[in-house]
Amino acid sequence: MTIYTDNQAIKNFALLLDAAKVEGKILIKREDGSTFELTPITEKKSPLEVKGIESDVTQEEILDAIKESRQRRW
Repeated sequence: MTIYTDNQAIKNFALLLDAAKVEGKILIKREDGSTFELTPITEKKSPLEVKGIESDVTQEEILDAIKESRQRRW
């Protein structure tokens, strides 16, 4: 974890954001000794969220295929 002074943070803010993204978090220390943590916010996505695909298959055809597969005896 990297510690930057407040002056470094002011002069290189974009670099600090990049560093926080790579390292997970960075610390910024002021002259008075107080320390602050800069952490990126990670976007939480559902594992069920998937990108759709283009298809010429109709809803009726999909439902028919599901019904047919449920009627099969294995």
